[in-house]
Amino acid sequence: MERIKELTRTKKGFLLFMLVMVLVFVVLYPVTVSRVGYSYHGKIFVPEETAGSTVYSARLWGKPAQFTVSGGNTVEFRHGDTVYGPYTVTKVPEAVPEESDIAENMTGLEIRRGNELIFRGGVLKVSDLYYLYNEDGSLYSGFIVGSSYSGGGNREASVEPSVRNILELVDGPALSHKGEWGVFFFGVLICAVNAISIIFEKSLFSWRMSFVVKDPEDARPSELYNLTRYICWVVLAVTAAAVFIAGLW
Repeated sequence: MERIKELTRTKKGFLLFMLVMVLVFVVLYPVTVSRVGYSYHGKIFVPEETAGSTVYSARLWGKPAQFTVSGGNTVEFRHGDTVYGPYTVTKVPEAVPEESDIAENMTGLEIRRGNELIFRGGVLKVSDLYYLYNEDGSLYSGFIVGSSYSGGGNREASVEPSVRNILELVDGPALSHKGEWGVFFFGVLICAVNAISIIFEKSLFSWRMSFVVKDPEDARPSELYNLTRYICWVVLAVTAAAVFIAGLW
C-alpha cells in the first residue's frame, strides 16, 4: 500500500484505469455469456417456448427480430414489420436422387416459402453441415434464399434466412453464446503484469541492472528508459482493453 501512495498521479491513473476496466468487463462478461441462443447475422437469438412454438428473439440492425418454429416443420421470420415465410419443410422420401451413390444417407425433403417450392431433393447432414442435392442429382445452387450482403447495399436484402437456416431451426439448432472467459482472464493477466511493472518499478529496474552493473542500487534510469517504460504501460493497457472487447465477440 505504501508503494502505491508513493506513485505519481500518472502512474496512479494507469492503475485506476485498469481497475475500472476490469470491473466494467466483470459485469459485461456474465451478462454476455448468459445469453445462450441461435447465432444469426452475428446476433444471439434467445429461445423461448410459447403456445407450442419455439420463438428465438433478438434485435438485428436496430429492429426487433424473431424466428418462430411451430409444428416441428414450419419457420417464420419477422424483422421489424417485415415477415418472411412461412417456410415449410416436408419429408418426401421419393425426392432423394435415385442414382446418387449416397442416396441411402440422404433425407428427401421439400421446402416451400408459402406455396412456392424453393427446394426439392435430398439432404445429407454431416455434423453441422447440410449438403443439398436436387431431385435430378445436381448440387443445389440456390442455397441462399435471400441475396448476400457485402456492406454497401440494402441489408434488408440479406436478412431473409437461407435454406440452411431453415433446416437448422427445424432440426433444433446448436445453441451458442458470445463471450469467452479464457480471453477475459488473459486480459486480467495483462492488467496484472502491467500493474506489477508500475508498482514495483524501482525494484524491477534494480533487478535488471544487477546483471550489468556492480552497484545496481546506485543506478539511475535514463530519460529514454523512462519514456520507453511509459510507452510500454500504455501499450499494455490498450492491449488489455482490446483483448477484453475481442473476447465479447
